[in-house]
Amino acid sequence: MKSINKLRISAIAIAVGAALSSTVWADQQDDIQQLKQQVEELNQKLQVLEQQQEINKENTAKAAEEADKAAKAAPVSNGVKIKVGGYIDATSIYRDKNEVSDITSTWIPKAFTTTAGAGIPFANTPQAQTPEYRETARASRLSLLATGNPDDKTTLTAYIETDFQGAAQTANSQQSNAYTPRLRQAYTTWDQSDLGLHFLAGQSWSLATAFKDGLIPRDENIPITLDSGYVPGFNETRNPQLRLVKDFNHTYWLGLSLESPQALVGGTAPSYLANAAANGNNNPAAGTTFTAVPTISTVFSETGGSGFNSVNAYSTDSRPDVILKGAADPGWGHYELYGLYRWFTDYTNSPASGVLATANTGAGSTSTTNGEGIGGSVLLPVVPKILDLQGSFLTGNGIGRYGQAQLPDVTYNLDGTLATIHETDFLLGAILHPTSDVDIFGYFGKELANQQAFESTGLNNPIIYANSHGVPATPGGSLVPVTYLPSDVTTFSGYGLPQLDTYGCNVNAAHAVGTAANCAAVTAATQQWTLGGWWRFYHGTYGTVQWGASFSHTSVSTFAGVGGAPTPDINVYLLSFRYYPYQ
Repeated sequence: MKSINKLRISAIAIAVGAALSSTVWADQQDDIQQLKQQVEELNQKLQVLEQQQEINKENTAKAAEEADKAAKAAPVSNGVKIKVGGYIDATSIYRDKNEVSDITSTWIPKAFTTTAGAGIPFANTPQAQTPEYRETARASRLSLLATGNPDDKTTLTAYIETDFQGAAQTANSQQSNAYTPRLRQAYTTWDQSDLGLHFLAGQSWSLATAFKDGLIPRDENIPITLDSGYVPGFNETRNPQLRLVKDFNHTYWLGLSLESPQALVGGTAPSYLANAAANGNNNPAAGTTFTAVPTISTVFSETGGSGFNSVNAYSTDSRPDVILKGAADPGWGHYELYGLYRWFTDYTNSPASGVLATANTGAGSTSTTNGEGIGGSVLLPVVPKILDLQGSFLTGNGIGRYGQAQLPDVTYNLDGTLATIHETDFLLGAILHPTSDVDIFGYFGKELANQQAFESTGLNNPIIYANSHGVPATPGGSLVPVTYLPSDVTTFSGYGLPQLDTYGCNVNAAHAVGTAANCAAVTAATQQWTLGGWWRFYHGTYGTVQWGASFSHTSVSTFAGVGGAPTPDINVYLLSFRYYPYQ
């Protein structure tokens, strides 16, 4: 800049000198004209120098940006590029009822309880009468992406991602804590551009998850909610899988995935009412406490063995979940349609009439029940870079695992085998980008399960029930006497039974606090609307810093039982601060 200023001063001096000379020596017009040309040439040179200086500034900025990118994805000695990712998250949580939950909210009542882990509490519990405030940093995330290119057509990738939402038995929030890292994703991919093939092996978002573009990992269309429980109606899992995707000119996509299975079993096993007044074809009176006594033993899960938590149950599975998905990116919007197929396996011991009814008698058999579903999604840039609209759905039998509410996949037939439950999930969403630094979101989602109730009245022969040791007893003997089940008794099983007592779920004078016996309500549907936004108030060389806030209202409907159909609900408020040092 100093050299440019000197040239300007010289040009001005020459021009002034020329003007003075013209008044004194009029006969030197040719020399003055020559000087004017020289001044014009100097001005042109000045313009060129100024343009070059602007170009240098742009090149310097680009070089700094490239250097920053290179620092974040620096090649190691073998040519593999490493990119570190993740963020630090600090979130404040307020719920108007006490779920006793961290940043992942539960969107249904899990089961009646007056202790921790109840999900959305029923009105007749202390948790429904007390709010909940928590602060957490456990959504903080770390990721590592390694990329290599053996040739110009092949890309190898390894990706791992963790957060801190694991909870060991020693975990607490008193003085310190023992919350453990949790494996979110860990997979490798092989992409062959000349063949349009993409292979994935490891733990990743399910192929059932909606994508933004194509069917390529790390481009899933995840709701941008602050709550790690997302929104009811959002379909996903993160589990180990083998996936193969074929792209057709990056416009049409077809993918097949074999994914690790787990079954959610809910409802009432084949039972009869132990209360004598309730036997036959009669329902218990309002407020009556009864015990549903099982007549059949069904084994569908076992507690964890090597490598698993010994206090958790793991379902008995014999085949992977299979997902086939097609996607299209025609130029405006993204569209998907997929099919899902599942298998549910159990071992059932069905005691024969007239024999001792214990788990060790009668005929045992293994059975497999099939489940299937169809789903799809759409993402539309209605106003490019300003407003995006989206929608997704999944409907079918035995698909509960793929919803955020975690409604059951299957329940019990009268013979003890598993019966699928029909369910429908859907999600609608809109994201507004008033500026490049602000995202305002709104979602509405719902998950609905159908009633699957079975009952039968009358038996050809009475079933004989013995003591817990499986030894036949005779009336008046030293052993516990047998119970002869009347031949006209009603046996029942399934999900959403009308015989279940729901009288104690709501606040009433007769039950100051409900119990598991008189609050056996079963979830029929859960729905939620949520509003929120993110503001990225800094984005530059040192990463991205953003604030977020959201509010959600969730309501649950239940199947009508003896005492009505309670409808618990909950409001959740979240405030979050995040720093992305690598983005």
